[in-house]
Amino acid sequence: MKALPEQARVFLSRAHLCWVSVALFPECLALKRDCSMAEPPKMRLPYAPNGLRLVENSRPETSSSAALSGDQADAKLKFLPGMALPAAVWSDYWPIGPTRDELVSCYTLTSSSGQAQPAIEGDIAYAWDTQSGGNQSFSENEFTLRQATLKDLTIEPIAGGHFISITPSFTIGYNSCGFAAELAEVRLVESKRTILLDDGSLLDLLDTDPAEAPVLYLCNEQDASVLSRLGRGQSLGIEQDYCYEDRVGQALAKRANGEVVASYTLLERYTSFFMQRPLTTNGSDSIWVPAYFPISWGWSIRVEPEAGDWVITRRKLIMPVVGHEGLQLPRWQGNSIDYSASVEYTDSEL
Repeated sequence: MKALPEQARVFLSRAHLCWVSVALFPECLALKRDCSMAEPPKMRLPYAPNGLRLVENSRPETSSSAALSGDQADAKLKFLPGMALPAAVWSDYWPIGPTRDELVSCYTLTSSSGQAQPAIEGDIAYAWDTQSGGNQSFSENEFTLRQATLKDLTIEPIAGGHFISITPSFTIGYNSCGFAAELAEVRLVESKRTILLDDGSLLDLLDTDPAEAPVLYLCNEQDASVLSRLGRGQSLGIEQDYCYEDRVGQALAKRANGEVVASYTLLERYTSFFMQRPLTTNGSDSIWVPAYFPISWGWSIRVEPEAGDWVITRRKLIMPVVGHEGLQLPRWQGNSIDYSASVEYTDSEL
């Protein structure tokens, strides 16, 4: 793919540092990622650079739009996804029934839960699934996933130890041809992070298995951001490309709770939901709705101390894959901090 013109690119990154003991590693929260300094970490296994996986932005037509001629489609009332609809309007276009999931009365996003409530007869509602079919027509923006990959698997020194990280990278084209909007990512995770101690016992750092479903990903206890915004909003009729990167990682220390560490193991699957919300003068007039299909990615890593450094002894990257089950509202109960353990790290071998 040709490089994007410099003036057409927007680079975004939270540069999150995850699961770091703030008391022991205060400098970590201000650490900046420098790509020019990143080098492949030591590995005791065959190393092959990651290839890029291109994902086509193929959105099937809804049955309603496919069945209408151009003149008929233009004559229909066009809805904006995520905008509040008076009951007198939406009741004529959405069938009544308990399976009407594409219409909600509210959608709340907090660090503890992401929940949608079904539409209530006689009250305002919000349409979020533009591909559900039926007697509706939408004025839509165009979201194109140009490129998605994982990059920069690195181990770097930080205050009091080291830090291993991987960076998901998404190159996105967004055309606000239907309405002015803002973009953001919601990230859910299924995770199990463990430390094998030198005496053979295991210490859980993070285990979301009890949740029995993905939970909201938060970097650390100071991170309460449910959404990571891409820019400050986009006016109607603008085409903009974004390069969105937000790494995940784990602090490494030679002792945990006073015991010598033999290895760290990270098994994680993430799901990135890119969301959009119509820009209005009154924020309560709109909600966040999916701009694209969910994208899954992850990693399986084991790292061990060796001669004062760290070496990767197992490595499997789950490259980004676009879901095939249509648009989805991210829903969760709890976040990654809720399922993490408090561990005291020491980088001394003594």
